[in-house]
Amino acid sequence: MNESTPACDLLVAMQRLQFNRAAKLDSRLFIAQLATLVVALASLFLPYEHWASLLGVCSVALASATFLLLYQSRRKRALAEKARRATVLVGGLGMSLSEGELRRLAALANATPDEMVKWSDPDYFATKEPPGVKRATDMAEENAFWSYNLYHASQLTMYLWSLVPAAIAAAGFLLTLSLLPGSTNSQQVKVFSTIASSLILLELLTRTAQYGVAAGETEAVYERLANIRSAGYSKDDLMLALMDYNAAVESAPLIDRKSTRLNSSHL
Repeated sequence: MNESTPACDLLVAMQRLQFNRAAKLDSRLFIAQLATLVVALASLFLPYEHWASLLGVCSVALASATFLLLYQSRRKRALAEKARRATVLVGGLGMSLSEGELRRLAALANATPDEMVKWSDPDYFATKEPPGVKRATDMAEENAFWSYNLYHASQLTMYLWSLVPAAIAAAGFLLTLSLLPGSTNSQQVKVFSTIASSLILLELLTRTAQYGVAAGETEAVYERLANIRSAGYSKDDLMLALMDYNAAVESAPLIDRKSTRLNSSHL
């Protein structure tokens, strides 16, 4: 029976903790989105001249909360994904990490020792194979199996949850179109247009944040490669750094064409 290493225990605890944090943030994000929908509906039916200021403040606050929750959730998710990939290499292939790399991972977890103990699970993976390609394959297969089933269930759940806001959005759009010829349509058109433009703004802000996160993570990998070089080229640390780089570029949006032209001399 294979015993888990301290590094593997740390990675398992880190990925479980960060996934749990990301899930909680996603739940709060969904509540903020529902609240935004309620404010949008209220702006259609309440006397606008009396509620304009309050609804405006609520809209700004909810938009800010949505952006912040989305940003934090993606950061926690990125940390969890890094830990999950590293777990397969460290616990599966039996890689050994330096003390510096272990301290870096512990700092990224941003958790108390009690939290790490709580989320640690030496029997997290069912495979009992010794470290090697077979054990790593078994661990990756377990991850893929549970991920597929959870993603599939989440997809069905999200479809159901999307029916209500989709119906409301469609009704609002049709209502706006039916009022276009008349003289009383201006308020509804303004509200609908404001909601649509807010969605576009949120997407742009999210994309901007993703660029910033990717830039910070790739810069950190670049610095780690310099440390690896100066420390004598640790193969295991190098592979973990390459995984983190791969995670950073995969989670980022496509590179902006304008920035590519500006930096073409460095490509």
